[in-house]
Amino acid sequence: APGENARLWDEFYDNGIMGLGWDELGDLDQYSSKEEIVEKLQDIHDTTGSKKNDATANWEFKNVIAIGDIIFAKNGRKEYLGYGIVTSDYYYDSSRETYQKCRRVNWMRKGSWFPTDHTIVLKTLTEASEEHLSKLRKLFGLENLELNEQIPLTKRRQPKNLILYGAPGTGKTYALKNDYFPQYTISEQSVTPEMYFEEVVGGLTWWQVIAIALLEMGPSKVADIYENRWVAKKAQLSESKNVRATIWSNLQFHTVQESKTVQYAQRQAPLIFDKMQDKKWMLLEAELREQAPDLFDLVEAVNNFSAKPKKEIRHYVFTTFHQSFSYEDFIEGIKPVMDEGKNELSYTIENGVFKDLCLRAQNDPGNRYAIFMDEINRGNVSQIFGELITLIEPDKRIGAANELRVKLPYSKREFGVPLNVDIIGTMNTADRSVEALDTALRRRFSFVEMQPSPEVLEDSTYDDVDLQQLLRAINQRIELLLDKDHQIGHSYFIGIESLGQLKQVFRNKVIPLLEEYFYGDYGKIGLVLGGAFVYREEAVAQFARNFSYDNDFMEEKTVYRFTSAEDWDEQAFISIYEN
Repeated sequence: APGENARLWDEFYDNGIMGLGWDELGDLDQYSSKEEIVEKLQDIHDTTGSKKNDATANWEFKNVIAIGDIIFAKNGRKEYLGYGIVTSDYYYDSSRETYQKCRRVNWMRKGSWFPTDHTIVLKTLTEASEEHLSKLRKLFGLENLELNEQIPLTKRRQPKNLILYGAPGTGKTYALKNDYFPQYTISEQSVTPEMYFEEVVGGLTWWQVIAIALLEMGPSKVADIYENRWVAKKAQLSESKNVRATIWSNLQFHTVQESKTVQYAQRQAPLIFDKMQDKKWMLLEAELREQAPDLFDLVEAVNNFSAKPKKEIRHYVFTTFHQSFSYEDFIEGIKPVMDEGKNELSYTIENGVFKDLCLRAQNDPGNRYAIFMDEINRGNVSQIFGELITLIEPDKRIGAANELRVKLPYSKREFGVPLNVDIIGTMNTADRSVEALDTALRRRFSFVEMQPSPEVLEDSTYDDVDLQQLLRAINQRIELLLDKDHQIGHSYFIGIESLGQLKQVFRNKVIPLLEEYFYGDYGKIGLVLGGAFVYREEAVAQFARNFSYDNDFMEEKTVYRFTSAEDWDEQAFISIYEN
């Protein structure tokens, strides 16, 4: 129990801890037995009455609970608030005003769960029986998860912080799609109804889950709406610190204009709710069918869930960094909102792609999640990651030995990166070398080089030109004139089946890339491709008369041109790699 009426739950959850009261006992390290704690409590309260239960709670908090144990937080006898994994031994935090006896906890889920098959025990600290655990698994949708074994397995695997780097066309993005995406994708056939339900609710807004709740329950008071399965799941997945207030505001925002019981002025479409005289809220089903008919299909899909083997559930997000990509896009930021039918502009704090992913991962510890960042070196990485550059280190993740959380600048909420999140990026070395990356970033990532692989072209159906030798010869010369970071990848030549396609690849991809590499120095491009592609042109330009200028440089100036693509034949390409 996180304090009376769970008053400390938000603090415990945000800070990744659990604490115990009886502050008058001080540090529990001073007691060598449970009996000493009993005697101290009797002395403090000047009583000879039994203090055995209180002493047991303190003794077990310090000496019996172990790292890896599962802790369920509760509020009274009717509501569970979440669960987490103990990640530290007991410690005494004298800087806290109250509940100074502490342990670190990796809180996995937060929300409201209301058991119907049992009443929650009232004691502050209680060890769950096997029968009780069975009921908890069912309530939290963990029937297929062994609480004392499988949840920690996700944590034992060290998170990946990985960057695939190499020259253009070496298959970095291809590797993400074919080698990495499948690791974070599951078939809907392996999804339980509870997992599907969570996936659906995660994509709904507050007004949508409230509408579905009223569709299921009929007219209801806010307290009853709060306990509905859709709203409870949304509360579990969201960051709302006051769910009841969120329900109230959404009901008022979306109340019909004709309402005689709601005076709230700033209403937003869809207008589908109304408040009755008995203080119950009702859903205008006809309005819902007209303004949001898809919700009826969603309810039907959840209630009659049938897994589709070909449908995939993705536990990853893919994004591309660029010059305008910012911290606000990645973590969180203030975004403008223009409501339909209104002329006033308002602002709201919205999560970025990485923060959203981390929240999903924290609520689903049994699966691994990943963010894939293409072209990572095109963005300002230090600015995009901000203070999170430290939090992504494996030992600083939530539940790790040196766990760290930071208070985010916009929402003012504590935030950490879960252990089951992998961070994988790609970078093009022709744009920027690894050495030019931010030092702090390089320290926190592993790097895997993707080199050109001419052998991939061995089975090419086009054999009039040896594409392997062609690519090798070009890259050997580029590396001599520039460096290996500016080579050309094999992917440009994959799928070539005719001379026409080879000419098109050279005209539209290879030559423009070489022009970029050599800054228009056609002479060096000629050294790479040879005389069949670049020729020297005699200067024929005539300068203006009656003007004197030291033009000795013209004696050294040479003009080069590309030959016409129409003249390129097989022998022209063969000449690149054959003397």
